[in-house]
Amino acid sequence: MYAFMEENLNTDPLKLALKRIMEERNISVGDLWVKADLGGPSGIYRYLNGERGDKRVNKKFAVTIEKIAKVLEIEPEYFLEYREFQANEIFHQAPELIDSYYKLLIADAKLRGLRLRASIGNNDTD
Repeated sequence: MYAFMEENLNTDPLKLALKRIMEERNISVGDLWVKADLGGPSGIYRYLNGERGDKRVNKKFAVTIEKIAKVLEIEPEYFLEYREFQANEIFHQAPELIDSYYKLLIADAKLRGLRLRASIGNNDTD
């Protein structure tokens, strides 16, 4: 299909990434939903408005993103939410991988100074 390369990945929320790539490809909402065979433009509008794709990422979402990506001539992995879905699917199918990747994530998070733990009873709101 299309070359999957790390520099082709995006870390913006779906609504921003989709809008940007549609503008770059000069494709309208109407053209996208017709070419992707999505049944109607309302789903695309919901993605663009942030009403879909950021909270409930499931297999139906992944299939939709795959269709959209094909029309836009990009890999679905371009979208951060799709990569999150794929990682979760891998962990569900191979839970033995969780520990080794967890250790890598924790080590990287500590290097970045990220907050790693929610405190029970802590009134902090950051």
